[in-house]
Amino acid sequence: MAIGSGSWTEAQRPPSDPDPRAPPHRVLLERLLAWDHGRAAPAGFSDSTDWERIVPAARAHGLCGLLPSAAPPEVLASLSAPLQRELAVQRLLARSARAALTEVLQLLEQAGIRCAPLKGPWLAERLYPDPELRASGDLDLLVAEAEVDAAAAVLTRAGFAPEPSPSSAWYRRHHHHISLQRTGSPPIELHFRATSGFGVALPSEPLLARSVPAPAAAGMQIRTLSPEDEFLYLCLHAAGHHFERIGWLCDLALFLERYGRALDWPTLEARAAALPARGALRLTLSHLQQLGCPLPAEPAPLSLSLRAAERIRSRTLGRGQPHWQRTCASLAFHVLTCDRWWLAARWAFHRLRLASGNHLRRAFSSR
Repeated sequence: MAIGSGSWTEAQRPPSDPDPRAPPHRVLLERLLAWDHGRAAPAGFSDSTDWERIVPAARAHGLCGLLPSAAPPEVLASLSAPLQRELAVQRLLARSARAALTEVLQLLEQAGIRCAPLKGPWLAERLYPDPELRASGDLDLLVAEAEVDAAAAVLTRAGFAPEPSPSSAWYRRHHHHISLQRTGSPPIELHFRATSGFGVALPSEPLLARSVPAPAAAGMQIRTLSPEDEFLYLCLHAAGHHFERIGWLCDLALFLERYGRALDWPTLEARAAALPARGALRLTLSHLQQLGCPLPAEPAPLSLSLRAAERIRSRTLGRGQPHWQRTCASLAFHVLTCDRWWLAARWAFHRLRLASGNHLRRAFSSR
């Protein structure tokens, strides 16, 4: 099975009682890689573990941020030169992303636009033992829908160019961000909704209203979502991408390690129900439970439709499948995860409309 299509099997499930002498992040890395049907790594590490094999798997899944506290120091020092170069490049990219985030947040603050980073360097700074090794390809920034054009104008004056899209009007109605690019900087996804999927949208305004400034490096104050809002967003984001990248589960596991005691679980459940997006939340919690994450109570059993969605995801949504197969499987996964049948129908209609439009544009442009 391809990387990214993992789930547990009894034969590969790591022991429920890990070696108490093992560092906590090593245990988490073991379990995350074992989640990938044993292809990325064995279910447990030992003195004979092939770390030359572990590091590329960790990098492919966005898990390099755990390596410094998971691998023995002598192992990290002895890794081959190509792998050392890969980790060094990731550090440089992370520093570039952090510098771009600082610049953009200051520009938006000077313009009086509230902005809260989603994922990315700010999440890494708060959760990871080595923030520079959390993979991040772009910057996700949340602004109010009424201020997205003003925010885009600020970024345009700073040299960022909006990414042209023939479906921009459709995206404004049914998607959740616009994209901007600048040479030498990571791409920016400017969210006017936190996310959209499963027939619902997570609006930005309530999240920003509940956010608070938090102290960051270099004396900055960065607006941060409430623990319940941030956790719900991370769950919906991971489920919306079919848990394809194990690093998203790693984010959630480390979030629970850091903020689990502060989470108001009834509030979290109520906000998921109000969207409604309980199915996506329950599916994510079931995977976190299997990773041994501290949850306050046993998650509700998966419904028949959620079990079917998980079966489709684990069997047909790996990275090696043909595009048409992934598209059909993704559609089925989202439809089965929606909380209401009419939400599923609405989501499927809009996705099919977009897919058919893109197909027609490609067909005509090739003539």
